[in-house]
Amino acid sequence: MTDIDFVFKAMGDPSRIHILRMLAENGEMCVCKITEELKMTQSSVSHHLSALRNAGLVNARRVGQWSYYSLRGETLTNTVTAFAAELLEKLDSAKNRVAGDDSCCQADGGDEKPKKVIFVCIHNSGRSQMAEAFARRLGGGVIEAESAGTAPGGELNPQAVAAMEEIGYDMSGHRPKMMTPAMVDAADLVVTMGCGVNPDDIPDGAVCPVVMVPSEDWGLEDPKGKSVEKVREIRDEIRLRVERLIERFSDGSGR
Repeated sequence: MTDIDFVFKAMGDPSRIHILRMLAENGEMCVCKITEELKMTQSSVSHHLSALRNAGLVNARRVGQWSYYSLRGETLTNTVTAFAAELLEKLDSAKNRVAGDDSCCQADGGDEKPKKVIFVCIHNSGRSQMAEAFARRLGGGVIEAESAGTAPGGELNPQAVAAMEEIGYDMSGHRPKMMTPAMVDAADLVVTMGCGVNPDDIPDGAVCPVVMVPSEDWGLEDPKGKSVEKVREIRDEIRLRVERLIERFSDGSGR
């Protein structure tokens, strides 16, 4: 991975873009203020800031118990300039190639297809829906995401919908749906969100799924009836787990 790739990868997240914009508009900001603006847990904000700092996009200094961050404009300028120069060089080279050369299309194998991942919880109204939304936006080309439930509810959990809206995710088009054998058969991985974590919330007749494909359980609490702060904590944990799952498939470590 080149320095250019590393910088663009660090910026490849809506929350990190939001942070860069805030620093550009406000100058140096305390991490406490960034956390307040993003409505995320401090651990999640620190994770994003660490990625930006490692890429050389932000400076950090500590005053007392708080860290303060500022934008490193020279990194952005140098990265964009170098990337533009690289693209123009490749464009000039491409003009000299023979049009219609499709030899690469004849090679066996080709690009690996995205991994099909099903996120499952009982009602498919909160945790699994948030996971699907994160995976669809963040895992393009790596993960093909879907969510379902073993006893779907009638509508999405409004607390989960509101928490996702806070960070720019529109869940209005999402609906709870039943997990089917066809979904499971087509999946490379089934992720249960917290099977048995809230046994009192499991309705009669509903069960944790037993599947014949690779699966894992994330052990997350149901956001139903939880405080706003707790729902945000669950949301941020789901996001981190989805990001790690994408990294696993991206680096070839697979399941």
